[in-house]
Amino acid sequence: MTAYWIRIERMNDEADEREDLKTIALTEQEGALQTGTRFYSMTDYDGLDELVVQLPGESVFALAANAWMKYDYVMKMREKEHHGTDRKK
Repeated sequence: MTAYWIRIERMNDEADEREDLKTIALTEQEGALQTGTRFYSMTDYDGLDELVVQLPGESVFALAANAWMKYDYVMKMREKEHHGTDRKK
């Protein structure tokens, strides 16, 4: 089983410190299919639990890019649902 941590940090030039903006974990699920496709569980500390797919021949960098795009989409949908709920009150 393979696992990756993907992190985005902001560098504070004045204090020469890093601020962790977001970290997600990708954990491989049950190994690759015969086709070479791999499935990863994408999780974070805020309850995220989504599936990310790595197609045969895709690099780990493509996997990370796909994970961030899916994360961004999921967060936008959560925000949209949240704002829609607020309007109904």
